[in-house]
Amino acid sequence: MRDGDRGAIRAMEDAGDAVGRALAQAVTIVNPELVVIGGELVAAGDVLVAPIRRAVQRNAMSWHTSELRVVPGALGDSAGVRGAAALVLADAPERLAVLVAG
Repeated sequence: MRDGDRGAIRAMEDAGDAVGRALAQAVTIVNPELVVIGGELVAAGDVLVAPIRRAVQRNAMSWHTSELRVVPGALGDSAGVRGAAALVLADAPERLAVLVAG
């Protein structure tokens, strides 16, 4: 895709548009300030993220998108593992207290 393969670029743009249209519904309901796009495909950069942004702007209510930022995640494909580790570690102090007291 980095070599300018128009078919691959078009496929990524179409995928970004589809994701953005679906995301626009969530934005309209939840009204977030920030949407982080994660996963392996974010390595495609603006080829994917720009069409997501455009589709959200086009399909969500304007007062929900005026301050909205749609950004690629910084963690890449390790986000899931890091999130799982964070969930486990969040309960660690309480679990340790129970084990020590027990």
